[in-house]
Amino acid sequence: MNSFGSLTHSYIIEGRDEARRRDFVNEFIMMLECEAMEDERPCRRCSSCRRVEAGTHPDVYHMQMSNATGYSSEKDIAPFIERLQMNSYGRFMVGVVDEADLLGEGSQNKLLKTLEEPGEDTIIILSAGNKDNLLPTVRSRCRIVRCEGDADSLSVQPKEIIDRFFYRYRSNLDKRIKTRNDALALLGALEEEFRDSMLEGRDVDRSIRAIELIENARKDILQGMSHTAALKRLYIMLY
Repeated sequence: MNSFGSLTHSYIIEGRDEARRRDFVNEFIMMLECEAMEDERPCRRCSSCRRVEAGTHPDVYHMQMSNATGYSSEKDIAPFIERLQMNSYGRFMVGVVDEADLLGEGSQNKLLKTLEEPGEDTIIILSAGNKDNLLPTVRSRCRIVRCEGDADSLSVQPKEIIDRFFYRYRSNLDKRIKTRNDALALLGALEEEFRDSMLEGRDVDRSIRAIELIENARKDILQGMSHTAALKRLYIMLY
């Protein structure tokens, strides 16, 4: 929780492990709503803490996802913004976008003004596997907090990570990478490794090319291409 520092109005909580990220976000919300003295938050005993933990706090609103494949800019964004304009019963009104990676470009653009100028005592949390799946204009309006200690944190070299996720599994990709979120998390891991390789001066030209291909694959998936097709094409182009 020390990562948060002084409070601001909009956050991106980034972490590859979905369960760990969810717990981290829940802990943050509990800290925000806790009724105890500041140095005791979250106390886990007050009614606010208990309601946050139970998922019943009236001031905590999670954006609803109307589509199986992601958020709708028409059906999901407007109710979220409208809900955040209501007065809070307790300390803060908190709006949460779970799996914010699934926000399309149109949805993200509709959120910009709210992210920049939310209501008084309103805090918005975007939970994402990889912040780079969000528009630069969204990232610039948020404080980015890394959820440390991801269970799938990787420390292998770029060649090894490609082998690990593609070469070994390319004939069985549909079973190994089951959802678009899995694919986006994989792309985030690949991109991070190639960026580290580039910054360390290893295979710079190849790393730059790989990052471009990964960004294109991410864009294809977010624009509706099958994640399986995008990953297979990426593998072919990388090799």
